[in-house]
Amino acid sequence: MFVIISLASCQKEETTNDKPIYDAETERMWKALDGSYTGTFYVMHSDAVWKTETVVFTPASEPYKKSGCDVFGTATIYTKYGSFEDTGNYYYEFTKHNSERIIIFYKTSSMFSSYKYNIADVTESSFRMWDYGLTEEENSITYFKD
Repeated sequence: MFVIISLASCQKEETTNDKPIYDAETERMWKALDGSYTGTFYVMHSDAVWKTETVVFTPASEPYKKSGCDVFGTATIYTKYGSFEDTGNYYYEFTKHNSERIIIFYKTSSMFSSYKYNIADVTESSFRMWDYGLTEEENSITYFKD
């Protein structure tokens, strides 16, 4: 009995090769976003800069699953409000709700902490993004490749 239990406990745990399932538009976006993009947030209809944000995308060679999420790569987000600066490291995932494209950033230190944004007009040189749940009008910021 001891030998059977010992052999059973030494068996290799089976790994899953689950890979995300995604459509052609998601693949296009994943491959287009590579490098550093900067967006500027202005104070309500003025030329005054509220903050700047730079997102540096590093796409994965192949999308993969992590903690139940579809990871398409990593992103470092640098935010500057006047003299205050913040840097965060994230995994990112693309998803779709109805016809809206969404990008979710998960903190690399905790997949339970995330930020969700609508994303549109993705090209290799720019994209638009705004907080999920807000209207696109007056909330959309265009990020341009540095």
